[in-house]
Amino acid sequence: MKKVRTYIRPSSLASYFGVGFNTPEEQLKFDMGYEEPTFDEDAKDRMRLGSVLENSVLDYFEQKLGIIIGDRNEKLLDLYDGKVFGKVDGTTVFNGLNTIVECKVSNARTRFTDSLVYKFQTQAYLLDENYEQILLLGLQNGVPIYKTYTRNEEMIQDIKEMADFITSVQLGFESFDNYPTHLIDKYDTTSKIILENVDDEMINNFETLAKLKKECSDIMKQIKPLEAIIKSKYKEGKWENDNVKISISKTKRAGSYDMDKLSIEHPDIDYEKYRKPSTEYSTLRVTSKKK
Repeated sequence: MKKVRTYIRPSSLASYFGVGFNTPEEQLKFDMGYEEPTFDEDAKDRMRLGSVLENSVLDYFEQKLGIIIGDRNEKLLDLYDGKVFGKVDGTTVFNGLNTIVECKVSNARTRFTDSLVYKFQTQAYLLDENYEQILLLGLQNGVPIYKTYTRNEEMIQDIKEMADFITSVQLGFESFDNYPTHLIDKYDTTSKIILENVDDEMINNFETLAKLKKECSDIMKQIKPLEAIIKSKYKEGKWENDNVKISISKTKRAGSYDMDKLSIEHPDIDYEKYRKPSTEYSTLRVTSKKK
């Protein structure tokens, strides 16, 4: 049985505030060892690229800013009584201030230096009062950018409140049903439009959906470990008796086209000419509130 994590990683904090790469429920499952995060080949390749480029990017900014970046991927910060724990990319002195360095390599359309995801991560590091600021730097679509962040006391208090709650859930002292939804609402970047014409039938739909999602979450906590046990022993095959029929098969999914490689090998092609029209979709999140 996997050891349950009893702390939050700075890189995971944004997910618990509802603005990260995972939902709070998904992130807790990963941290509790109920599920393993999965990454497609593109994501793995981006992580490999970031890892390979990191030292070179740090070297570049040393020269550009006239600083020395030490403790590269070595310094572990045990923060807020062990409730937040993580490794920094480096440390330095910048503009006379003790500084933690965080390095990113991003191909996103929006600048990572303005991302709430990384604002939470950087503020988490500043729980360590030995440091006065964060130097968030890296490559944005191949272009060097950087930004400094000093301590945001309001955000740090919110981080502490969330860390208190999540670690209590991890230790079994608190129920996930009591989630501090006011912290998610505070940093919610989605539409602030209040739904109108919500009648009793629709309210019943809302509440029924929330109840079913909660039941589904509880059931998945039982399903995933059983699936893992079966898959770990049997890779492929069939079995049945009078009560159940089991089938385990291998599935291969075709990879997506490597547009970066195509554009390098065939620079004469106008790929925008073949782009399909943009599509819009709705994301529905439902959270049960304790009464």
